[in-house]
Amino acid sequence: MTIFENAYVKIAFDVSIPCLEWIGKQYIPSAEFRNSEEKLLQVYREYTKKFPMMPICIDARLIGVISPKDTQWVAEVIVPQAIEAGLKKEAFIVAAGLSKMTIS
Repeated sequence: MTIFENAYVKIAFDVSIPCLEWIGKQYIPSAEFRNSEEKLLQVYREYTKKFPMMPICIDARLIGVISPKDTQWVAEVIVPQAIEAGLKKEAFIVAAGLSKMTIS
């Protein structure tokens, strides 16, 4: 079930698992990436009320690389809040042959 979608990302809920899915659709600029991370956190907080311990699956195959500033922002801002909200498991799907998701 799609919860949010724009040109860059889709956030969906798979009730069969249950799991939140963040699906990148194309290269995503920094501002849109950060907005999508904040939206995912908002949705996670809402859905964990009904589905505690729910994992998140990130499909980043199509988004390209993420800047070090954005990676650091996620690590310092989003991840601690997600953990506080109850996140225990997060899976990542990356493009084949991609060994690094950030650029310097």
